Amino acid sequence: MPLDDAAIVALARNGDQEGFRLLVERHSRSLYRLAFRMTGRAEDAEDVVQETFIKAHRQLSRFEARWADT
Repeated sequence: MPLDDAAIVALARNGDQEGFRLLVERHSRSLYRLAFRMTGRAEDAEDVVQETFIKAHRQLSRFEARWADT
C-alpha cells in the first residue's frame, strides 16, 4: 500500500531524503502544469517548481497533516 503524503512528510522530517524525493516525484508534474499555465514559459515554470520545493523542504516542520491528500 502506497504511503500517503502525511506519512512521507513524517519520513522527510526525520531526515529521510527518500521521503522528500517521493514528495517531489508525486507532485512535481501537477505543480509544473499549474506553474506553466500561470507563467506561459517552461523556464519560468521550472523555476517556480524548484523554488516551491525548496521552500517546502525548509518548512517541513510546519506541515499540518490534516491538509494532506485533500
